[in-house]
Amino acid sequence: MSARILVIDDNEIWMSLIKRSLKSRPYEIAEAAGAEEALELMAKESFDLIISDYFMPNMDGLQFVNEMKKRFPDGRPPVIMLTAVRSKDVRNQGKEAGIECWLNKPVSKDTLINSVEELLEERG
Repeated sequence: MSARILVIDDNEIWMSLIKRSLKSRPYEIAEAAGAEEALELMAKESFDLIISDYFMPNMDGLQFVNEMKKRFPDGRPPVIMLTAVRSKDVRNQGKEAGIECWLNKPVSKDTLINSVEELLEERG
């Protein structure tokens, strides 16, 4: 059975690039244009991994992860956060929130795939 990955990004170009990068792998990809839509999907379906943009309208990536922890206290999938933010403070807050992986935009296809495979393998 293939891994189910939820990709969250309000930018259609980045959404398309991420999906295209993962196309060569046997992943089932679901997409959400924002954090609230993602949380609604997560209430109905389970996912093995989340790839999320940091900057989103209404709720940023860090707020999304904290809200996800509140709504799903029994566990959540690992998170890869994509961002152009280079702030150590933001990344430290993300580590405290439990974000497993930060990747800088623009991210290469190989880096994204390697990170996805590593987190899925760790999850077992």
